[in-house]
Amino acid sequence: MTAHALQGDREKCLEAGMDGYVAKPLLIDDLATVLDDMAEKFGIRRAPGEAAAGTDEKAGLPQTEVFDRALMAQVFGNDAEFIKESMVLFLRDAPGLLAEIEGALERDDNGALTVNAHSLKGITGYYTKSDVYQACFELEQMGRSAALPKEKEKARARAEDLKARLRALTDAMEDTLRPSRTKTD
Repeated sequence: MTAHALQGDREKCLEAGMDGYVAKPLLIDDLATVLDDMAEKFGIRRAPGEAAAGTDEKAGLPQTEVFDRALMAQVFGNDAEFIKESMVLFLRDAPGLLAEIEGALERDDNGALTVNAHSLKGITGYYTKSDVYQACFELEQMGRSAALPKEKEKARARAEDLKARLRALTDAMEDTLRPSRTKTD
């Protein structure tokens, strides 16, 4: 498994003798396909009645336009509990990453902007590839191109936009989690 998948890497890895190849972000269907291929290659049979992996595009997924349901089905395999556990972690980590992005802008720290925007983009990418993800991508690119301090106002405006869009995403997550939370959460 690799996070730095470039075109041609899969072929190079397989030519080098790897039995399979999976790139991040890890999608349930991709992993299931590789595992099924390996099972077939090594003569492992499914137990009677055991179904092949797959996704039902509606099972366990939140009903809101903020989320990309097809993407989430690929990532989480329609496992409602897995989705909720992931959302709890997102809600724990995202505010700190946003604060780090804002701090990087204040300090004109291109490196910190790049790293934290990349991290927030990564965890956002499990739920959507639209507004929040794109804002993170743009801030990451600004950091990579050493845009600070010369494009500070543009970066600040994008960060404010990110903050508003992130609020909509976290609100949707909190709404999704609300019915399942207990008093001890």
